[in-house]
Amino acid sequence: MSTEADWSGSPPAIQTILATIPANPARTNFTIQNQSAAVLQLILDHPYGNPTIFLVSPLGAISQHDCLSLRQLGTPHPGQIRIAGAAGSQFAAAEY
Repeated sequence: MSTEADWSGSPPAIQTILATIPANPARTNFTIQNQSAAVLQLILDHPYGNPTIFLVSPLGAISQHDCLSLRQLGTPHPGQIRIAGAAGSQFAAAEY
């Protein structure tokens, strides 16, 4: 299960940055699959303020949903995307 929260006033501590995907104005979707035992953070950076952070649960932790798609959330994002989590966490990601 993936969740979103608004931490405008006090963003949570960001874990170890595992990957940074550069901004892409042509991006219509981005999907990430958590393949580790720990929660991942999907961080959507905004040029105008604090980032939006989605938590991506590991498979089987809460439900059978270990994937997050920005299209499913109705959140297109052409800006920079960072993936954070415990060091050594595994994931698969695709942008299209």
